[in-house]
Amino acid sequence: MIDVGEFYWTSEYYCCHAICREGASHSPVVCGNARMRNLFAMTQKPWSQFLSNRFTFFISRAHLFHSTPSPDPARIPTKSAIIDPKQDDIESAIIFLKKKLHPDVLASVLDSVADASSASAIFRWSSGQKNFHHTPKTYACLISRLGLARNGGEMELFLKEMVRLESSELNAALEFLVESFCSSQSTREGLKVFEIARSSNLRFSLSTCNILLRSLVSERGNFDLVIFVYKEMVKAEILPDTDTLNHVIKGLCDLGWLDSALIQFDRMKRRAAVQIV
Repeated sequence: MIDVGEFYWTSEYYCCHAICREGASHSPVVCGNARMRNLFAMTQKPWSQFLSNRFTFFISRAHLFHSTPSPDPARIPTKSAIIDPKQDDIESAIIFLKKKLHPDVLASVLDSVADASSASAIFRWSSGQKNFHHTPKTYACLISRLGLARNGGEMELFLKEMVRLESSELNAALEFLVESFCSSQSTREGLKVFEIARSSNLRFSLSTCNILLRSLVSERGNFDLVIFVYKEMVKAEILPDTDTLNHVIKGLCDLGWLDSALIQFDRMKRRAAVQIV
């Protein structure tokens, strides 16, 4: 099993941002145009903390940067004068990654930016960088963000790229996705990972299959999907255990198919399985 998004960096980096420091005043921050490139030094913090402490900047006619928590309504700048926070986040991440582009660092950035669309933009930028190659970890981090944001189309696109990777870490990354989606009440996204991986003849562990089955049965109305997962396990020669058959029997009972449930129960007895739902 892999752990995504727990890598933080500890080097100084610079860009045009103001950081909210402990005990800092809330008065406007003003810097002359001649010092724009050296405005503020970012301290050594996790990326998510940096983003949450970001000010919004407005450009004045005097070409000065101002930050104010409560602007006077009569002096609110025009729409064209406001820096887009999302674009600002993307550009800041790219500035940092240009100096330290590594799969582990990229995974941390993807996990920490404000939204899934920003993560996708940063991922696509890194794909075009010379001598950089994505790993199952970077794909898993992005796909996790997209799935939790219910962006199924883009998630499926990147999943189809991911399953073509040749890496010893691929199966573990896919299992991580299935299990994390199921634990986040995103069972359909977990099922999509399972489906696309199986279409490429990739094999899951029995424990991951059981987690997916349990999640499907718990939501009810998914028995056709339970049978799909069960059949894929048979195709992949993943031998079911007592938990597997318990999930199938529970699904049958929920549908009122008691005769079929009894047949499965008899099979469990013949296998000397004694744990019952």
